[in-house]
Amino acid sequence: MSCKICGRGACASYFHSSEERELYSRAEVISGDVGAVVALLTEIDGLKSEIEEKNKILESLENHE
Repeated sequence: MSCKICGRGACASYFHSSEERELYSRAEVISGDVGAVVALLTEIDGLKSEIEEKNKILESLENHE
């Protein structure tokens, strides 16, 4: 049987940190809530866009120096 957190056969969930176990538990709870998953994916997409915009600004500033 493989670890439910990382999927490796030579691992078990108790090998992972308490933070990882907590995150996995939270993910299990929301996995049945499609609305929560969609909201999180939307937030992730927004954050990725924000990072891209800030990287472009930084690149622009670096090129003008």
